[in-house]
Amino acid sequence: MSFWEVLDYPCGKRLKRFLETIMAKVRQFKEMRVPRKIEAKLERISAPTIDRLL
Repeated sequence: MSFWEVLDYPCGKRLKRFLETIMAKVRQFKEMRVPRKIEAKLERISAPTIDRLL
């Protein structure tokens, strides 16, 4: 399951706003393993890029 699905399919702008929070929670509760490399990319990605990828 992806963050996009967990957050009920938000647009890129909304998803970007919640990425940092959801990654922290995933780490805290050990729900999903997100490699640091991917985490760094998710921190830098822009909302328009997220929309294009979705």
